[in-house]
Amino acid sequence: MKAYFKNITLDKKLALVALLLAVFAAVAGNPYKPFEMPGKTIEERDVEGNLVKFLDALLLAEWIMEKRDDFHLVDLRSKKEFDEYHIPHAFNIPQVSLKREMLQGKEKIVFYVQEEEFPHAAWKLFSEKSDDEILVLNGGLEKWREDVLFPDLVRISVRDEKFAQMMKRTSLYFGGTPKIGQDPKKRLQKKYLREGC
Repeated sequence: MKAYFKNITLDKKLALVALLLAVFAAVAGNPYKPFEMPGKTIEERDVEGNLVKFLDALLLAEWIMEKRDDFHLVDLRSKKEFDEYHIPHAFNIPQVSLKREMLQGKEKIVFYVQEEEFPHAAWKLFSEKSDDEILVLNGGLEKWREDVLFPDLVRISVRDEKFAQMMKRTSLYFGGTPKIGQDPKKRLQKKYLREGC
């Protein structure tokens, strides 16, 4: 076998190495993580021993844009905060005033608050004896603003142009303003150009 490889020309050796690398690449797959669309999921997480379903802001936006009528969207913040800004199609029931009878007739109930705080009282009241699917907006109103109203399109478009266009349309639909700043790669290049010798 060794004698056979000694007699092979350099061109054939290089071709054999290239073939082996191609086979390895095909078996190993893509070394980069595929771009995963941020959001558009319902994720279950443990919160103080309870399994809670968290809805991503982009999926909620999609439901609203599709004019789905199988869910209640409930803003649990104060009336003053609700009047300043709320997600379209939401109605306001402060957490302290919430009663089970107020929300009937839909398959799903989506609660949201300002940010990462968890609406314990509301979730507990409805999850114990309800046939409805109880969801909590992941990240609350702050995540809605970040992902739906003011998405960073430069960061996203570098990885997936179609998704960035969809996010731009979604942002504009809800009256937002997508961030269309300078490409971070170009900003980095300029930084080093300014620091030159």
